[in-house]
Amino acid sequence: MLLTIFLTMKIRILLLAFAISFNLSYTQSNTEIAYVYLNRAEDSFEKNDIDNSLSAFKKSLKYNDSLNDSRVGRLGMLLHYGLGNFHIAKVYSKEYFDFIDDKTTEDYLDMLDLYVSIQEGIDQFNEELRIKTEKI
Repeated sequence: MLLTIFLTMKIRILLLAFAISFNLSYTQSNTEIAYVYLNRAEDSFEKNDIDNSLSAFKKSLKYNDSLNDSRVGRLGMLLHYGLGNFHIAKVYSKEYFDFIDDKTTEDYLDMLDLYVSIQEGIDQFNEELRIKTEKI
């Protein structure tokens, strides 16, 4: 009787260990999922489908909440600049410039130009806000 209980327990432990190891070996990491969404967001952006691009971009951030790639900063910059969210675009621009290594590429120069446009948008927003506040 004791031997039967021992064997039953041993079988259960082996089955549990097998199930856990099987589950762990086929689980995708959040980072991998985040990059799938990032790729979708970039593809949608290139097709000028801003709504789907922004949706996929937000899902990418949901799975990888820390920005660790210049691609994330670049797309965040482009999306939020296009939507007129200059302050948010500036945050993403910092992330882009922090992670970019080669400062001689055409892409870098384009993003630098966009950064200047973002800053101009922020300056214009601040000036309009100042004028509105003075009228009150």
